Amino acid sequence: MLLVFTLIGLVLIGFATYGFAVVNKLPTKVEGPIRENEVNKLTDQFNSKVSSLRSSYVTAKKLHGDDKEAIAALKKDVTNIYNGMREEYDSQVKAIEAPPEKKNPVRAFWNKVIYGGVLASLTCCFGSGCYVACSEEEEPQKLMGETSAWNAENIPMPHLEDESQYVANPDKVLSKETVDSMNVMLQRMDKELGVETAFAIVNYVEGEEAFRLAQDMGNKYGVGRNDRGLVVVMAYGDHDINISPGTGLESTLTDGKCGRLLDDYAVPFLKKNQPDSAMLYLTRALLEVLRNQDELSPVYEKPASDEERDLGIMGTGTLGLWGLLALLRGRLGKKGLMKENYTPLRTVAPNPTIELLRSAGAGSAYGSGHSRSRGYSSGRSVSRGSYGGGHFGGGGASRKW
Repeated sequence: MLLVFTLIGLVLIGFATYGFAVVNKLPTKVEGPIRENEVNKLTDQFNSKVSSLRSSYVTAKKLHGDDKEAIAALKKDVTNIYNGMREEYDSQVKAIEAPPEKKNPVRAFWNKVIYGGVLASLTCCFGSGCYVACSEEEEPQKLMGETSAWNAENIPMPHLEDESQYVANPDKVLSKETVDSMNVMLQRMDKELGVETAFAIVNYVEGEEAFRLAQDMGNKYGVGRNDRGLVVVMAYGDHDINISPGTGLESTLTDGKCGRLLDDYAVPFLKKNQPDSAMLYLTRALLEVLRNQDELSPVYEKPASDEERDLGIMGTGTLGLWGLLALLRGRLGKKGLMKENYTPLRTVAPNPTIELLRSAGAGSAYGSGHSRSRGYSSGRSVSRGSYGGGHFGGGGASRKW
């Protein structure tokens, strides 16, 4: 689900980026001067016609001499011709200056982005809610690896072969990545805090009791220098997990504190068939508690479940995406590019005031004096390890799920 949301977010961001490309391709600045030149060309043609008409009028007037009636008739005919020419000129300029308004392609594009984003967000939220609801239901156990019942005699102890390894995972219940992360934290616990550990993650234990295996492992192999040892056994198929501290740690990891650790950091994930998350969070919590022995809650709060974390990421991502879209849309609005309709070509017409006839019948054409707008495993040597001879007296806690 998170992958789907990420893809949708990338698509929407791509749309937003494309929106700027659309803006840059608007023809307002490129074709505007071309339209302006068309108006100027029409004006020049009109002025030329008026000039010719005036010349014809002057010539004809001389031919009529002092015949006032003939001159009046001539003046009337020339005036009618001029009015027709001016009407044709005005209609042509109006057609160029004010073309029919068209739907703004930028606004239409952004409407599609917004509506598509709302639909995608609702789909992700609905799908995520269904996924979380379904994940709450109990599912059949899916066990990996062998189904042998392990005891202290046959359980592998990787630390005896490699001092950097503390986790036995013979049934492959946990992934290699999880085991590697746990080993890093357990090595820090050993080197920095002097607490030796042995973790056994299996499917089944002999007698179906994780507590018995933990105690037997600790005493048989002497886990813990100065009795500062810690054994954790998780029997995934038996639905049983146990924390057993050595006698030197019982005052720090009391029975009650061990129980709270299991309740807060392991059992919730085990109930959802997430053993990797359970053991990672439990190991990290144990490390923090041993570093800060006074209290637990302020040191390391209970982490969110995988589903809750995914929902949080998606919620944050959704808010961030909508914030980005709002910012981009605001920039377009400031440029005046989010209006419902737009005039694709803006022009400034010369608007000539041409007169043909003056008081005495002489006309003047609007010519050269008019203005025109221009408008992110390295190799290592392996050292055999050993345990320090610790003892275990029955302290700790177990939980079933």
